[in-house]
Amino acid sequence: MNSTVNVSFTVDTTAPRVTINSPLNTTYANTSIAINVTLNEDSGNVTALVDGATNYSLTNSSGDWHALVTGLAQGAHNILIQANDSVGNMNRSVNINFTIDTLAPIPSIWSPDNISYSSTNISLNVTANEPVSVWRYSLNGGTNTSFTPNITILAAEGANNIRVAANDSVNNTGYAQIFFTVDTTAPRVTINSPA
Repeated sequence: MNSTVNVSFTVDTTAPRVTINSPLNTTYANTSIAINVTLNEDSGNVTALVDGATNYSLTNSSGDWHALVTGLAQGAHNILIQANDSVGNMNRSVNINFTIDTLAPIPSIWSPDNISYSSTNISLNVTANEPVSVWRYSLNGGTNTSFTPNITILAAEGANNIRVAANDSVNNTGYAQIFFTVDTTAPRVTINSPA
């Protein structure tokens, strides 16, 4: 009597498709970045090559592969993901580029200067060492007012101070302050002699 044995098997020549959920192609105000990827199939191994130098093994948790990269330096970075499925098909994702920026802008106030002015109309001229998303100023401890450099403000008679805040794209904030005086009163002249 002949017996028949059925054997089932699967042919898999397709590499897994990698979707990088984090990091995104953006700027982060943190030196620690979470790597999170998903695959379209089961995989045996997923690694992340950070800046072409350090390789991280990702951990599988409910279909998401993740790792935490710490101590990243200021500036541009990239990550390359490599995923092997259970039969060894390998896929590399495209590079993800992102930037670390934890440093606040350094604003400079060019006008007014620390002098006395004869008008209450004062030019507020500012610059910063990097692009600024939002500029704000406060005159004499008053309300923070958003502005676009460079403007004219209405100062008060007497002692004044302006505090300027500069926010970059990831909300790092730098400050600068200047003190000045406004004196619009003409001097009073008294003639003592001759009578």
